[in-house]
Order: sequence, then structure tokens, then C-alpha cells
Amino acid sequence: MNRELIQYYGMLILGIITLFGGVFFTISTWKDSTESLKNKLQFILITLFGVGLLYWTVPSLTQIVFKNHAVIKGDCYVEENSGKTHSISIIFDSTEDYEDFTFLENPELGAYGEDVPYYCRVISTKNHQFPISYKIYDSKTHKQLSSSKDD
Repeated sequence: MNRELIQYYGMLILGIITLFGGVFFTISTWKDSTESLKNKLQFILITLFGVGLLYWTVPSLTQIVFKNHAVIKGDCYVEENSGKTHSISIIFDSTEDYEDFTFLENPELGAYGEDVPYYCRVISTKNHQFPISYKIYDSKTHKQLSSSKDD
């Protein structure tokens, strides 16, 4: 299982835990009249956070479990994202719609940016919310330069 799927399942599980925990503690704090309004609002916010995570992850659940994926391929460029987590964005801009997929791994490509064209193949959920794997090829020879570990 690659990092992106681990991240997806982590968000799904965190959403379930925070939703049920938030609901349980919200009900128990509302029953206890000695609890402050601040504590009551904190548990409501935790519950809403769980709802938000589930709202974002559940629509893709069947696509991930049953491996009902979309394959996007074509000319692209790769941007290196710096910060606490080194990641890359694979951007398809040859079509009318702009596709940007971010992966947590950083391949050794030698050059990044809009001026360096590649040919890419990305497997993603059909709603394009969660990328699953990628392959990056030389744009002229179509020789594979990099791929995610599970592809």
C-alpha cells in the first residue's frame, strides 16, 4: 500500500473516530449542567471536524476499495514542492481541464518545472480527489524515468 492510500485511510478512520467521539462527548457535556459553554462548543467543533473528514473521504471509498480508478495520461510537467514534506505535483495542462495531483514522494528527475516536459500516467479515483500512483516518462522517447513504488 502506498503513502497516498495510507493517508486516505488515515483520514477516513480519523473522521469516524472524531465523529463518534465528538457526538458521544457532546451529548454527555450537554447533559452535565456544570460543563462550561466553552467545553460544549469544543466537542461540537470536534464533531463537525469528523463530519468534514467523512464528507471529503466517503465519496471515494467505493472507488478505492473496488479499485474503480481513472487513468489520466498525457503531456505534463512536474513541480517540486518544498516545505516540511517534500512532495511533487504532476500537472496536466494540455487539456481544457487543469489536473494537478500531489504525491508525497520525490522522484529524482533532474529537472522540474513548466519548461521541462514529461509524459505522465496517473492513476486516481474517478472524482480525481485522491491520487493513487504515477509513472513519469521522457516526453520524446517515452522511456520510464520514475514511478511510485506500488505501480
